[in-house]
Amino acid sequence: MLQRSNLVSRLCYEFSTRFESDLEAIECSWSDWGFILNQLDAYWLAAARRELSMEQACANWASNNTADLDFSQQICQAGSHLVEMIQGHKLSHAEVNLIIVSTRQSGCKWQMRDAHALLTRQANATGNRYFSAADCFAHLSP
Repeated sequence: MLQRSNLVSRLCYEFSTRFESDLEAIECSWSDWGFILNQLDAYWLAAARRELSMEQACANWASNNTADLDFSQQICQAGSHLVEMIQGHKLSHAEVNLIIVSTRQSGCKWQMRDAHALLTRQANATGNRYFSAADCFAHLSP
């Protein structure tokens, strides 16, 4: 059991690192990060609710049409990477959910970066160049 837990922890790290790297290349925001993860989350949660086997859910991913969505390329890339992990390590629905949740949590620094950028713009516009950590946290999305 500990071996499996270590494997899933490693996969969480690998996925979030790759996801972050892919998104840094297009300079997206915290909201964009969340939107992409929401699309992945919705697909895999729906597959679990429908009690699809992981094999069937992986096969269906290829026909999952995201062409009309913003960031469709990034959604497809991230989803395909998840499918590779699922097939290579025989992951369960719960383990896939854990990987997505872990990736969402690793995005905190993006959220802080966006709040800092907003406050910096406000400071430049008003001439008030000082803001506190509390100001930054007050601007974070729920």
